[in-house]
Amino acid sequence: MFRRIQSNTTRRRNKAAGLTLIEVMVATALFTVGAIASLLTIFQAFKTMARARYMDRASNVLKIAADQFQNSKARNPGAVTWRNFYTATAAPTGEGMAWNKQLQTLTHEGTGDNLGADYIVGTVDGLMIPLNTVGASDTESPTATLTRDVKWISINTALSTSAETQVEPAATTGGQLVRAIFRIEYTFLGRTEQLQTVVLRNLNPTDK
Repeated sequence: MFRRIQSNTTRRRNKAAGLTLIEVMVATALFTVGAIASLLTIFQAFKTMARARYMDRASNVLKIAADQFQNSKARNPGAVTWRNFYTATAAPTGEGMAWNKQLQTLTHEGTGDNLGADYIVGTVDGLMIPLNTVGASDTESPTATLTRDVKWISINTALSTSAETQVEPAATTGGQLVRAIFRIEYTFLGRTEQLQTVVLRNLNPTDK
């Protein structure tokens, strides 16, 4: 009988082949881990950019509301009553505001009337504003809730104190100070985002 004797060279070749297979498996595993990490990084970058984009749009809505409050006509045409936008509120509300979806702007004139399909009219729960671009579908972006909280500032000059009140103080030659807090809130990827701005305006008796 003859017995095959495996040479040292053959054993070294087999050993080398086994190490090569292990190296391929390790390299494949490392590549897979690296690819997954890269995809997660890209996904997180897209999330961050989208979050910043919606935050920027929400900030712009607050700026529009603040500008309207500072510069719009405060009284109803031909009357001494204040527009709904400036009336004091018991709690944050969307009443007194409307959003034009096509022009992407806020209005408070005619709120409560039939403004047409281009307008979203605020309710006691808030004004619902899609944070989308002009022409985009409302379903493509989160919907934010805008509210206003308005109070008159009553100043007691004798006691050098001031207080916020729903009751309009007596008119003075210096005007009447009113404070508004505009707050916008929306949910993006399960996270609630909230921004707000505070505006003060002195309403003079001559404001029309």
